[in-house]
Amino acid sequence: MVTYSTVTKLSPQDALDRAVAHFAGGLGLALKEQSHCCVTLEGGGGYVRVSAEGGEKDTTVQIESHEWDEHARQFISEIV
Repeated sequence: MVTYSTVTKLSPQDALDRAVAHFAGGLGLALKEQSHCCVTLEGGGGYVRVSAEGGEKDTTVQIESHEWDEHARQFISEIV
């Protein structure tokens, strides 16, 4: 398991929506949990958990990844 963190100009909800589109829509992972602050997706023997917390101007996004590290890094590059 690896944890990544980044800051984006997206709102927390936009960041989570993009995570679902990237991991579920693009890669076929199944959405297992979703709340106002985070989403968990599973598939291919691993999982991705994305949380997003907004500040005044920026949103901090954390991604916990097991077996999806390359795709987690790719997602980060898309939202920064």
